[in-house]
Amino acid sequence: MNGKIGLRALSVLLAALLVSVAMVPAVAAQSIEKTPSIGQIEQIRVSDNEREHIVYSDDAKSKEKYLIREKKANVDQKDAWQVEIFEIYPDGTVSTDSLIKDSYYWSDDQGVHIHFGPIDMGWILAEGVAASGAVGGLLAVALNLSGAVCYVLAFALISLFLVCVYFYSNPDNSLDVFFSYLTIGLIPVYIAMPGPQPIVVRLGASDVVFTL
Repeated sequence: MNGKIGLRALSVLLAALLVSVAMVPAVAAQSIEKTPSIGQIEQIRVSDNEREHIVYSDDAKSKEKYLIREKKANVDQKDAWQVEIFEIYPDGTVSTDSLIKDSYYWSDDQGVHIHFGPIDMGWILAEGVAASGAVGGLLAVALNLSGAVCYVLAFALISLFLVCVYFYSNPDNSLDVFFSYLTIGLIPVYIAMPGPQPIVVRLGASDVVFTL
């Protein structure tokens, strides 16, 4: 009898947790009113193995915010792009310390895979949604979406991480995130729509629904 009560209590607790996972990103995304803190992203250099982008603070390109460097690398026999993101200071100088250090992404015929390395996941969880600008820059180059859209996506995604990342992370505390091409196509549409809209991403091996 006590065993059955214990199982019921555990079921209730898990149900409450799942509700919180669904609801927290919705509240977080609404709290910023879908207002971007990064704007246009301009590619300034490209070669077969390297790419560089400038991330501006708005679509008018009034202020440079980040420098993104991508380098092609072979990871587990996959052609991937390693990403570094450096803050650009008001005087125009570029930080020598990358905000994003050990993350990379690759694509296949199903969608885009992003590996957030253990160092970057530790920084993201410590900074919380304050990391949305840099993470938004990473998402923008990986998903080929605008900076404004990816800032909103990053804000909601980090809010999700803060609630449930420990259920999906790898043993080394890194995290694998997968976006299908259908989801990528729906993201800017859903962000433009009023109210929270559900999308599906894969965290680790599990499909998770959260809202924009």
